[in-house]
Amino acid sequence: AMASRPSRSGPGSPSATLSGAAPAAATTPPVSGKKASLARTNALKRTGSSSLNIVPALVNPKANVTNYINHCTAAHVDPILEFVVVLSDHLLSFSLEDKKIRLTLKDVACLCSALKDDEAIRELNLTSTMLGADAAGELAEALKLNYTVSSIVLSSCDLTNEGVTKLASALKANHSVLRLVLQSNSVGNSGAAALADALLVNSVLTELDLQQNEIKCQGAVALAACLKINKALQLLNLRFNKISDSGAIALGMALKLNDTVTSLDLGGNLIGNEGGSALASGMAATNVIKTLNLRSNKLEDPAALVVADALKKMDCLEELFLGGNNISAVGCVAIADALKYNNGNLKKLDLQGLKMGKEGALAVADMLRSNNVLQHIVIDLVKENAEETEAIAKAIQANSSLTEIHPGDVTHVDQKVLEAIAGTLHVNRYVVGIVGDTGFEQYVTRHISAPCRSLTGCSLRARESTHHTRNWAHPCP
Repeated sequence: AMASRPSRSGPGSPSATLSGAAPAAATTPPVSGKKASLARTNALKRTGSSSLNIVPALVNPKANVTNYINHCTAAHVDPILEFVVVLSDHLLSFSLEDKKIRLTLKDVACLCSALKDDEAIRELNLTSTMLGADAAGELAEALKLNYTVSSIVLSSCDLTNEGVTKLASALKANHSVLRLVLQSNSVGNSGAAALADALLVNSVLTELDLQQNEIKCQGAVALAACLKINKALQLLNLRFNKISDSGAIALGMALKLNDTVTSLDLGGNLIGNEGGSALASGMAATNVIKTLNLRSNKLEDPAALVVADALKKMDCLEELFLGGNNISAVGCVAIADALKYNNGNLKKLDLQGLKMGKEGALAVADMLRSNNVLQHIVIDLVKENAEETEAIAKAIQANSSLTEIHPGDVTHVDQKVLEAIAGTLHVNRYVVGIVGDTGFEQYVTRHISAPCRSLTGCSLRARESTHHTRNWAHPCP
């Protein structure tokens, strides 16, 4: 249930700000629009810094708060107290995520009236506020006049194609938004096409997150067409949509002409061999992709062979997710051989749930003995394959780069094998943890430098290592 808006009290409260002395920034006369944006940019240049933590006070915070409250009074709605604090204190971020606040159209209209003139807010997060399409239109109009907001998160806001189309129109005029998250908004092909049309003009947006929507091949084709022209977008997340081969083929062809996209997430779609092969060929052509997620699709050995061939040519790819596909021993052997003879920069490899069999497992073990770049591997080790898992355990002992191992469901692994793998912690000083959870059910960041849980149930702390500890954002599917 939606809760009432939480109140705030103390020195930084709205009432204290309005009744007390204005902050020092208030002595600066109000400036707005393009002139303010240019002045702010010049001020940053004079200080020799582009940090978002340095905000020249070009707008009178007290005047902006008064303006917002006056709009709320005229619309007969209560001010959003957190937003008043953000305005009055000239803060960089405004978020209603996890606040369980449902915004009405009038709420959003009042918020946007202040956003048009605000020169401080960089991050706007309205996740789960159920804005709807009309409120998205209000936000779009504000973004056409705002020159400072750089990150917008609108996950689970019931935007639909209509609302996303309105936001897309704003992207044609806006020159500050770098990151746009539209997760779980029932966005379909027409919404994706509207965004693609905007990206033909927009040269600023670097991250577009459309995961968990209803985009099919037509939408993917539209996005692929814009990637042939757009030279700004770096991260495209289409995880958990309904894209099959024709959409993936279009994206693969676009990658051959695009040298700016470095992260492409297509996990949890319906991509088969043709689509997977096209994507692998596309990324090999330009050699700029750092992260490719094809987990939980319909890939088989033919696609795996093309991926293996691409790995031999690439030295840029850092993370590859292939788990949850129908790849067997043939594909696993090819991928392992490619990584054995060409280490490249691949640091994370997901082979969970593949049907690699004895031949594939032994090939992976052989690869681990010679590869000195891979840091994190996800691979299933089951009771029925004791010989293969013991071979992998011994290979890990000789490996000098692995820092994290994920062997699948602990209950399916023989106890002797568990002891053999856990024993590598006493031999290989680089390994900081053997992880018992899957790491793919939740979209979370785990710090591997924190205490790790071993497969035998013991608590293990990170060992001294010559390698830098890394923070892995585990994508799911």
